[in-house]
Amino acid sequence: MLKTLGNNDLYLNIDKCKFEQPHIDFLGGRMENNQLKMEEGKVKKVKNWLPPRNLKEVQRFLGFTGYYRYFIKGYSAIAKPLLKLTRQATP
Repeated sequence: MLKTLGNNDLYLNIDKCKFEQPHIDFLGGRMENNQLKMEEGKVKKVKNWLPPRNLKEVQRFLGFTGYYRYFIKGYSAIAKPLLKLTRQATP
């Protein structure tokens, strides 16, 4: 990686660099042992989310969880009832 940076006249600020880290946290995810996982704090937030009471709260929840759909097996089937609630015809 360092050779590629040098070949392209790109430089790193060594004070901001960390090497040989056991994991990397970024964008609400964590790269650990060559696997991308959800941050534990985000998992707890979803588990403790209060049930939505109106359309905006359903949309907010779906927006938050939609970012993590790649981590949740069967997300589309789980979210389908909530998505139906967002239709205009649904009271």
